[in-house]
Amino acid sequence: MKRIIVYSISIFIGLQFYSCKCDDQHCPGFNNVYLKYFPDTSSTPITYINGLGDSLSFTKSSFYKTNPITIQCSSSLYNGCYCRCSDYISSQLYLTTNDSLRSTYYNNGQVYNRNNIVSYEAQANSPYKDTILFWYRFLDDSYSFQIDSSKLIPNYGDQILPLFTAGGKTYSNVLVHYNDTTTRVSPEYYTERKYVWSLYYAKGKGVVAFFDRLTNSLFYLKD
Repeated sequence: MKRIIVYSISIFIGLQFYSCKCDDQHCPGFNNVYLKYFPDTSSTPITYINGLGDSLSFTKSSFYKTNPITIQCSSSLYNGCYCRCSDYISSQLYLTTNDSLRSTYYNNGQVYNRNNIVSYEAQANSPYKDTILFWYRFLDDSYSFQIDSSKLIPNYGDQILPLFTAGGKTYSNVLVHYNDTTTRVSPEYYTERKYVWSLYYAKGKGVVAFFDRLTNSLFYLKD
């Protein structure tokens, strides 16, 4: 009798595990439709010039995007199937420059931050939503906003210019962001001077122009 009971229990448990067998789950990668918000880096360096004869060039450092994957789902006798795709689906582009003039220094005079990076990143709010968070850093300034597959959504206080001309070239639907803070003070360590006052961003081009406090001039993309 005991053997029959043990055998029955074994069959029951086996059937439970078999019925809880889980199929693998496909997790989506970064949606390539949003790559049109990144600048074109097929030809680098990306160079900005001003009317004073100054130039600032950036070269591509790295690019990454989340690729689609298939994950194995685990099964439990009590909880059933469990599997979860990552909510962090993103793409990042980094560019750097050799410029060292726009640096932040410790109070002892040593370099704290060279402020020589431009980065763009888009992150899905979830794998299944149509809007994503897009942000970029340009030298010492950074900015973020929401976008969907057809348009960008500016933050309060910023504006979109239907047309913007710089360096003889006209761009459409340019997002303008201002940074009115001139310094950020950490008394024990450093006083960070802000070099970028305004940024002009266009879809597919990235930052097309910026106003530089160091030279008191507008830099714009060189053809």
